[in-house]
Amino acid sequence: MMRKKKDRAEGIPPGFPKKEPKPPDRLQKRVLIVERDPELSRLLSLFAEKKGMDAVIAKDSGDALEKFRTGGADLVLSGFQLSPMNGLQLMAEIRKLSSKAKMVLLTSGVDPEEKKKLQDLGVDAIIEKPFIIEPLSRILDD
Repeated sequence: MMRKKKDRAEGIPPGFPKKEPKPPDRLQKRVLIVERDPELSRLLSLFAEKKGMDAVIAKDSGDALEKFRTGGADLVLSGFQLSPMNGLQLMAEIRKLSSKAKMVLLTSGVDPEEKKKLQDLGVDAIIEKPFIIEPLSRILDD
């Protein structure tokens, strides 16, 4: 009898189950962003969050690899000129850990040999900088 009074006091009608807190699941897509320009990283993060994604920013390629190992990601947005590994090396390491993660390289230019290596790794898209947001928006919506 005390339970019903408490439920009514909390605004829950008698007989209705209490709403449980939502468990911290991974229904939300997670995007890992690693770009040497912190301002671009922040803007990409805001854009991904606006699309309903959980955005995680890595400060460099080593940090990105560690964040991927510990938390995974559905999508990796990476610049090319990174340290201690460049974008190609980072994507190769990520591909060893996951064949499912989508990978997108943001670059101001890649030579044909590197482009071939990226395609062989299964990089989903290479977006040339400066870029318009529409191609990236389609990738995030996928």
